[in-house]
Amino acid sequence: MLEAIGTITMDQFPLVLIPPAIRRLRSELPPVPPFQDQMPVCPRVDLQLINIKLIFLEALGLMILGIIFTQFLGYLGTLVLLLGLVGLAIQIWQQRRTYAQRAREYHQQLESYYQALELYCKKELCYQAEMTAACSPDKVSAYQYPRLLKILGRTVVEDGVTTIAPTSPAIAMWLPSLHHYFPDKISTGLWFKMPLEQRPYTIDLAYIDPAINLRIAIEVDEPYDLESLQPTQFFAIARR
Repeated sequence: MLEAIGTITMDQFPLVLIPPAIRRLRSELPPVPPFQDQMPVCPRVDLQLINIKLIFLEALGLMILGIIFTQFLGYLGTLVLLLGLVGLAIQIWQQRRTYAQRAREYHQQLESYYQALELYCKKELCYQAEMTAACSPDKVSAYQYPRLLKILGRTVVEDGVTTIAPTSPAIAMWLPSLHHYFPDKISTGLWFKMPLEQRPYTIDLAYIDPAINLRIAIEVDEPYDLESLQPTQFFAIARR
């Protein structure tokens, strides 16, 4: 306990203890639906006058088959090889003949891709603008406020009020100012039953706003007596 008090300096006051539920609520943002659109895929570039790689692989396979057929079938294998070469020649001619058409189709696909990409970018910008608007301070406040009221509605109220609790000099000096700035919202002597204690727990001051059930316990730390200027917490710790 000495170490805990020794690590707290006067520039760390006041200490504000916020309930965990309210701390979590401060980081919550309004839900925003995810962006559903998929980025368009650029068409594969396969525009060649002659597909050299395909022709080479087919010619290589044809040569291997021709050698095998020639060994087992003689001149028939040579005939198969010649027919394969004719087929390759026809395929090369067909590729050259359809090149212009394939080029037009590719450029049409490319143009459609750029149009789809432009539309996608516009939708993405609109989505980002919607997210920014949804997370604006006003929208965040409108989202968090009813949830805050729900949390405050679960606040435990006091079990009673006592008038015999002693009032310290510091509280007596501060109380008129609190009543001046927060009229009808400052209470004293509120007590709560403690399950494991015989005596109730009494708080010095309380700020209560019944409209939203906001209840803030205010404790005044007095490390020394205001009249005698003698340290009080030090003696209390020493007696322990």
